Amino acid sequence: MKKVALINPGTGMAYQEPLNLGFLASYLEMYGIDVKIIDEQAGQNVILEIDRYNPDIVAITSTTPT
Repeated sequence: MKKVALINPGTGMAYQEPLNLGFLASYLEMYGIDVKIIDEQAGQNVILEIDRYNPDIVAITSTTPT
């Protein structure tokens, strides 16, 4: 099974839940892909979480505020 990590980057900004990554994750899960959202804005350590999860693909979102 493929594993995908979706990253919401950034720190010290006004926080908004990464709904875009939630929508993408639910779509990928419909097709049997294991997905983890790593949210740096919520305080998660991106490098540590990627090392623990060991995904096949890492994707990073980019929005106008970030």
